[in-house]
Amino acid sequence: MTPKKGDRAATLALSIVTLMLLLFAGMCTLVPSFASFAGERYALLLHGNIVLRILLTLIVLALMVTVCVRLWVKLFMKPERSLETLALRSGDGGEVRVSLTALESMARRALGEIDGVREMAVMIDGNEDTLNVKIDLKVTTGAHIPDVTRSMQQTVRDALGGFTGAAIGEVTVMVSDIVPETDAGKPGKN
Repeated sequence: MTPKKGDRAATLALSIVTLMLLLFAGMCTLVPSFASFAGERYALLLHGNIVLRILLTLIVLALMVTVCVRLWVKLFMKPERSLETLALRSGDGGEVRVSLTALESMARRALGEIDGVREMAVMIDGNEDTLNVKIDLKVTTGAHIPDVTRSMQQTVRDALGGFTGAAIGEVTVMVSDIVPETDAGKPGKN
């Protein structure tokens, strides 16, 4: 699940504040006159002790690198599939789960009846509450792309939502190619 915009903004703000504090701490260890802002005891401790200043500088740099790497991963790296199966029912009698691969196959079959689609690939991701669907497809030259994609989104929402009971979040449709109608066949090829 990718971070939401609010999560990204909060992460970015917290990271900037952390980096600013680390930068201040670094300046205090490097420049003895700057250390007076941190307190007289701290300034006296650092004044003649070059080994301690180097050690504190290295610690501050390591922390800054760690914060930057975690920030990069949180904001810009796409997580691997967060879920391989979806719990349909859980209770005293046990648990019923369905694999996302099975749901992807079901979505391809449901979408197979839509005219103007040549080939498609379906990928489902999400969490136990919300499923997100990505569809990559080829359409024929005679297809009206807005109608085809709108129909696909609604078909996926109806089929998967009705079958699993889970909320369907984003249904992203990517038209990757437009092929001649003479080559058109039924979809479902992966």
